[in-house]
Amino acid sequence: MNNLGIIMMVALIAGSITVVVSTIGLIVDHKRNKAKNREKRRQQISAINSRTILTYKENLRADAEHYRRRA
Repeated sequence: MNNLGIIMMVALIAGSITVVVSTIGLIVDHKRNKAKNREKRRQQISAINSRTILTYKENLRADAEHYRRRA
């Protein structure tokens, strides 16, 4: 009976440690994932801004060419 109690106590402690370590792992993974998504969003915004600026400049060139032909 005494051995069974010790085995159950060890199993309880091992289970508790597993739960705590898993929780810490999930928290770290969540923070890492948030940082990765933040960086991806930042790069996406930069790409969108670059495309917008290039499109704007291209439209300015097209307008200038259009008015040059009319003149």
